[in-house]
Amino acid sequence: MNKKLKSNNKLKRQFAKLTTRQLEKAMIQYQFHQKIVSLRTSQVEHEIDFLVVTKQDKLIEYELKISRSDFFQDRKKPKHSRMTNGYRGKIYKFYYVVPEGMVDKNEVPDYAGLIYVRENLSCRTIKRAKKLTDHELSQDDQTKIYRSIMYRWITQQLK
Repeated sequence: MNKKLKSNNKLKRQFAKLTTRQLEKAMIQYQFHQKIVSLRTSQVEHEIDFLVVTKQDKLIEYELKISRSDFFQDRKKPKHSRMTNGYRGKIYKFYYVVPEGMVDKNEVPDYAGLIYVRENLSCRTIKRAKKLTDHELSQDDQTKIYRSIMYRWITQQLK
């Protein structure tokens, strides 16, 4: 059993070499068909690594993690206790996005989904997220997200 555990840990370390930038690129390709796709915004409820607004105006949050320690540390954030205790926010579904094999689906909270990113940057949904709310994003919320995207693009152009 220890040999299996050691070889499994080696496998996890191998995949943990993907960078956050690679996870972002993979998710952009995976979700580009959606209405809005945005990296790193705090224009909704809290800071979000990657978000998608669906064609039905539902907000899906993706938390990108490249290490096991960061994954387990993230779960201590207040947003996760809110998601488990009668959540009334704007997030329709919540997913963790990690290098393939870094965490097992049994390590993911009940409400959260899990997406693996392979070394070739293709994505595979391992566990589907549960619906947290039926909230549809208002036009005002969507405008805030668009402005956030434009602001980030403009500031990058000015560098």
